[in-house]
Amino acid sequence: MANYVHCPRDLKKIQKKWFWKFTKRQTICFGIGLLLGFITYFLTFHLVGTSVAVFLLILVAAPFVMCGMYKKHGMYLEDVVKNHINFLRSDNTLIYKSTNFYEALIKEAECLRIKKKLKKNGVAIPKPPKKKELKITAQNDKLKL
Repeated sequence: MANYVHCPRDLKKIQKKWFWKFTKRQTICFGIGLLLGFITYFLTFHLVGTSVAVFLLILVAAPFVMCGMYKKHGMYLEDVVKNHINFLRSDNTLIYKSTNFYEALIKEAECLRIKKKLKKNGVAIPKPPKKKELKITAQNDKLKL
């Protein structure tokens, strides 16, 4: 009987585990969340009671735990929140600009008509300068004009 090991298809999704089954980012975020949560708990349980202190612990620790765990489309929670805030701040009006090819053809035909009239009347029309071409030679891979 053969043993099979399941491997993710996208190898970029594999992250190095640092502490138990957590990555370094998750470990740091969990540690900060737990530290701030327990500090909040020990500072408030004498004043407001245990159940409210535990609720405050969860409220303080949850954002840090979410920052460590949440990852969607390669973005962590803080990146998603930043993008969402930028989207809400931006002007959401979409402007569609198109080029009128028919108008461009009419302008080109008008230019050609004017050039023909000028040539007919004997006016010299200067030609546009030629563009320099880059030629790549095999000698030392240098560019020569």
